[in-house]
Amino acid sequence: MIKNTLKILVISAVFYALTIVNAAAENEFWVRARHADNPSLYQSLDAFYADGGYEFMLPHNADASKLTVTVFDNTGTQINKFTHDFTQSNTLIVPAGSKSFKLTVNVSTLPAIFLEIDESHGTIADMNASPDHSASCYGDITINTPENLAQMYSCETIVTSKGNDEKEKTPGTFRLRGRGNTTWKTDTDKQRPYGIKLEKGLNILGMGKNKDWALLRFNSFDNVLSNKITYDMANDFKITYTPEARMADVYLNDHYIGMYTVTETVKIGSSRVDIADIDEQLENGLTADKMDLTGGYLLEIDNNPEILQFSTNSCNITIKSPEELDKSLAGGKYSYITNLMSNLFNAIYGNGYLPDGRHFSEVLDLESCAKYFLLQEMTGNYDAGRGSTYLYKDSDKNDPKVYMGPVWDGDVNFRFFPDQWIFTTELFPMIM
Repeated sequence: MIKNTLKILVISAVFYALTIVNAAAENEFWVRARHADNPSLYQSLDAFYADGGYEFMLPHNADASKLTVTVFDNTGTQINKFTHDFTQSNTLIVPAGSKSFKLTVNVSTLPAIFLEIDESHGTIADMNASPDHSASCYGDITINTPENLAQMYSCETIVTSKGNDEKEKTPGTFRLRGRGNTTWKTDTDKQRPYGIKLEKGLNILGMGKNKDWALLRFNSFDNVLSNKITYDMANDFKITYTPEARMADVYLNDHYIGMYTVTETVKIGSSRVDIADIDEQLENGLTADKMDLTGGYLLEIDNNPEILQFSTNSCNITIKSPEELDKSLAGGKYSYITNLMSNLFNAIYGNGYLPDGRHFSEVLDLESCAKYFLLQEMTGNYDAGRGSTYLYKDSDKNDPKVYMGPVWDGDVNFRFFPDQWIFTTELFPMIM
């Protein structure tokens, strides 16, 4: 996996496009490559304004040798239309009325993800302005993968959600909305991170069939591949249920919005964290008093307040799943897992023993802790142990132990490597 990551590192360095800015005040022209004029394009595409000129990032299968470009002024009046071979030189000075501008055309070698949004039931602008991710958009998604990468990923070159529309109340086949906390609230003029919820599962880029996916942004060139490399290393460490990740170019309607890390989300499911699913049992009609409440649970040591959250030994632990067992912790239906984790942490920070006489090593899987700890130290993840730190527990009949993982959120990795251990007072040193 590391070798494959290095291959994509070269690609990503060439097609790094983080600083796509909506510079409406400076944007005098509308520069467009229309599908009608360019049959090799999946859809019409607008150039973005950057560094004093305009740029196209064309999908991998686009024909740049005879690209037809139409230029409009800011009133929508066409002022130029031309066809040019951009394979000899990818830049051109384009006349535009009494002015001119530099046009740069790049052709990617990454998979292309097209998010086709029908804004009749929620606009992109409202979604991007929603601080709590309550606003959504709806539409269809199509993924076009180069043949060499399709072979590497063991996936089809074309995958689409079209034809899977099962909900009449909303248009299209998937919901798009913002995701994340810090990454959503900072640098909002650049990329935005998104969550994808499909009506029917798709196998995206060979990562397995599922309904839930994440598009992770990066906020500087030095962490373009931080999530991708972190997840690849975690998989090489055999940290169970670690998400897979791929790099891809993303197009939102007619706009290129940058290169993203496309990844599986952390959730309970047969193709994700494969443990007993209490929410699924509830959905199938089983009541809490008749089910095994020893598992499964997906937990997160979290630095953001949540409803299903409890604290022990200065650690905030959010119950990510099940979500539907009760609306709060007050009802007592979560008492098994809250008591177990509180007793476990008390034992780790105390004399080593739970009230029932078991040593914490009989409850917590130390091999998973060791792998998790070493990975976080090797990648310099100073957020681990404070936020986005997952644990899971299956039902006792399947496996009675608590495990560290899956790995998630490598945004800050590979930036800071202090001369001492990162975790000097957190959970890991107490365990080790």
